[in-house]
Amino acid sequence: MDEIERLDGGLVLRRGTAADADELAAFYGAAVFGTPDRPDRHLAAWTRDLLTRSHPTFADGGFTVVHDPDPGRIVSALCLIPQTWSYAGVRVGVGRVELVGTLPAYRRRGLIRRQMAEAHRWSAALGHPVQIITGIANFYRRFGYEQALPMGGARGGLRQQIPALPAGHAEPFRVRPATAADAPFLADLEEGARRRSLLSVPRDAALWRYEIEGRNAEHAFRRVVCVVEAAGAVAPPEGARVGALVHPPVRGPTVRVTTYELLPGVSWLEATPSVLRYLKAQGDAWAPATPEDGDGRFDRFLFALGPEHPVYRALPDTLGATEGPHLQYVRIADVPAFLRRLGSVLEQRLLASVAVGFTGRLRLSFYRDGVLLHFREGRLTGAEPCPHHVPGEEAGPIGAAFPDLSFLQLLCGARSLDELEHAFADCRVRTEEARVLLHALFPKLPSLIWAMS
Repeated sequence: MDEIERLDGGLVLRRGTAADADELAAFYGAAVFGTPDRPDRHLAAWTRDLLTRSHPTFADGGFTVVHDPDPGRIVSALCLIPQTWSYAGVRVGVGRVELVGTLPAYRRRGLIRRQMAEAHRWSAALGHPVQIITGIANFYRRFGYEQALPMGGARGGLRQQIPALPAGHAEPFRVRPATAADAPFLADLEEGARRRSLLSVPRDAALWRYEIEGRNAEHAFRRVVCVVEAAGAVAPPEGARVGALVHPPVRGPTVRVTTYELLPGVSWLEATPSVLRYLKAQGDAWAPATPEDGDGRFDRFLFALGPEHPVYRALPDTLGATEGPHLQYVRIADVPAFLRRLGSVLEQRLLASVAVGFTGRLRLSFYRDGVLLHFREGRLTGAEPCPHHVPGEEAGPIGAAFPDLSFLQLLCGARSLDELEHAFADCRVRTEEARVLLHALFPKLPSLIWAMS
């Protein structure tokens, strides 16, 4: 047994292994997120996949479990899923903490706190400066997280708004299931599309092959990966791959698209009606598995592609229904080190701003501590921890102050400086120079995150 620590009450903290697959699947599916009579089979399948199937980044031992020897069962658990993200082109290691759960009788005993500390230790050992998690509102702030990562945002329409193919016309584009042979094409397509997002999750051909064929059919995060092809006899030629479409399996009256991309030069206006007719066929083929699934009538579609996307501009009237974006939890334990890693990004932003060639210092306070940025002729030459109170202000006056972890919202592009000042009375910009620099260095930008699961 990969024991980590003995806890109070005779509980044992240890690593979870493949031998725990069935018990953990039942733990999440029927005891924590479901009930014995209505288990969450999708979370159970996700758990089994992580523990028993080959995964590109998750290794055996990526779960922490708390075991109670009497009566001999797992009572609390979570996992860490390593991955690599991109921040404006800079690759960053990220640890995704997920499947956090504790049986009701064992809550309020600090079990999640101890496991979170262990997951953070594992993530740091893997070189991750960032951890993320989805979950309970406000809860994860106690572990150093802030809701600062832009997520979501969608626009959609109704089934009856999908245009029929005109009589006597052939479908100009078709959508087919992707195969492993399409993985290099999908990786290249994604590389170009990623430039629209501040934060994104790069997928090489190996990761795309995993998304296409590596998951259990019931997996909570399985996606149907498709290729968009030209079907006409003119350019692009018949059968040419021109785009990608990704959506979850249809499990309800709404068909939700999570990725839609086209090659440069391919018209969104011309291709999207064919894509909509594909979505209609998928929705119309859906049948509810249980009475809770609805009456079996597909009624709307959503492009869940963030706050901005080319398809929104291609269908401004059709996509009248909107879902606003939300924020996911992010943890950056060492902000100065993270800013040093992003030095090239900050320098490019300065170069394109009214502060081009800036030489000087920018001191940011987080009230308990802070960071001091050094610039010379537009180059970031240092980013070091700095206390809130400096005797005699030897480090220079505070340029701006951000309460708690609110600076992460600025850093991750979720909020503009003006929005933070409006939301937090104690977010204060002390100098005009600091305001100009902050606007240049940390603009509000969209992100489209499809995290590794």
